[in-house]
Amino acid sequence: VDPLRELTGRYLDLVARPDRNERPFGGYFIASDSEFAPLGRFVERTVFGSRFGNDDATMDSEYDPYEAASYFSVIIDHQSVEPVGVIRRICPNPYGLKTLNDMRKIPGWDVSLDEIRAHHGDVRMETTADVATLAVRREWSAVRGGIVSAGVYHTMYLGCLMADYKFEVFALDTRVAETPLMKEVAFKRICDLPAREYLGSPSTAPYIADVEAGLRLAKRGGPIGRMLAFGEGLEEHFSFPPADLTVDGPTDPTTLEPQGDRVGTGVSV
Repeated sequence: VDPLRELTGRYLDLVARPDRNERPFGGYFIASDSEFAPLGRFVERTVFGSRFGNDDATMDSEYDPYEAASYFSVIIDHQSVEPVGVIRRICPNPYGLKTLNDMRKIPGWDVSLDEIRAHHGDVRMETTADVATLAVRREWSAVRGGIVSAGVYHTMYLGCLMADYKFEVFALDTRVAETPLMKEVAFKRICDLPAREYLGSPSTAPYIADVEAGLRLAKRGGPIGRMLAFGEGLEEHFSFPPADLTVDGPTDPTTLEPQGDRVGTGVSV
């Protein structure tokens, strides 16, 4: 028995999405204390290990302090029954957000929260999340013209609207930041800071995204932006949990559609 597929299969059976057999992929949210959280960790460690040389010891050192505040947006291939894409989002917590904490340690990145607000608006820690990892396994990165990557990015919007986050911060390799898909996401370099070496990447910069501004831009924009923000064109490929992503719709998670089942000790939808 392949333990990865066995765990994935058990998870899919417990969540029991009614459209699982009709869509080749699905987007799922798994808390870090769930027995199924290794599905998300497997993807991020596989990708960060092969691309940046980050071994298990490095990943443990970097992310263990934030595990209690993390949850994973996982893309699962329904046909091969395995996780293929992931975002780790760190929620507001007393320890802080990894990107902002790390910025204080890197020459040229040490800016205050007041400086960030002056550049980017009313950024508050209680409504800001950290996209700490974003990864797609190599074998799936070019599948159907990058459809898995599009699904991963769409879960960024879904997760923010479900939890009512206004901003997201993240440190991103500039090669990824300049890809065509990322050009359709409304984000800016924090305080126009320069790129630096970061966790094996020779050129990474810190970024901030205004969630509601991004949704408004996508609403007025072209098909790629609307696909990433609203999931338009992804319907035949993905099963996603229901959420109202209209710009003027509810952002209070208590007013959204039911979010799914409790699985293990983490919420999964």
